[in-house]
Amino acid sequence: QGLHFFRGAPVQAVVLAGGKGTRLGLECPKPLALLAGASVLERILAWLGGEGIQDIVICSGYKAEQIVAAVGDGARLGLRLRHQIEAAPLGTAGAVKAAATLLNDRFLVVYGDVLAEVSTAELLQAHLQSGAEATLVCHPNDHPLDSDRIVADSTGRVSRLVRRGDGVGVEGGALANAALYLVERSVLDQIRADGPSDFAHDLFPQMLREGRRLQAYRTPEYLKD
Repeated sequence: QGLHFFRGAPVQAVVLAGGKGTRLGLECPKPLALLAGASVLERILAWLGGEGIQDIVICSGYKAEQIVAAVGDGARLGLRLRHQIEAAPLGTAGAVKAAATLLNDRFLVVYGDVLAEVSTAELLQAHLQSGAEATLVCHPNDHPLDSDRIVADSTGRVSRLVRRGDGVGVEGGALANAALYLVERSVLDQIRADGPSDFAHDLFPQMLREGRRLQAYRTPEYLKD
């Protein structure tokens, strides 16, 4: 597909690779967990490269040296990788804000423990048509009551975010937040700088309270955490 260009700037990706993998009993960072002979991180990078996204920032912290050693500068993968390493946990949104000097006007936020086969070209088109500051990829879910969910109107505009611990029933719908976002740089200004900040728990709810536009992108494409 080649690079996705809009107004002269290619879409970048930011991969959040700070997970510890404690529940998996790993001695390596969670994104380096092996799956059928390759790490989850390598599979994510292969997907992004296949989508034409070659400029990628990796945000890490826990055992970051292992992340850097595993993928380096991306040359062997045909990618340009740059690393942003946090000294203390900043949260998902905080980690992206810390990488601000490396980011363009628009970028994809990818969680390092989510495998996806999503058309980023179609996602970009939907994002631009909506005029949203952030587009949240979501998918139908057959176990919604233990998932983070997105409530949106008929145009796809997000009206509510439901956390799995909120005790909300069927009225919260069955669209799961897939933890894959297309974000405008303007969003960085909304992220607090005085402590950790999370996209789903802190930033996006704040943006909804302020009346800022978040868009839901519904897709049945492959997404697994």
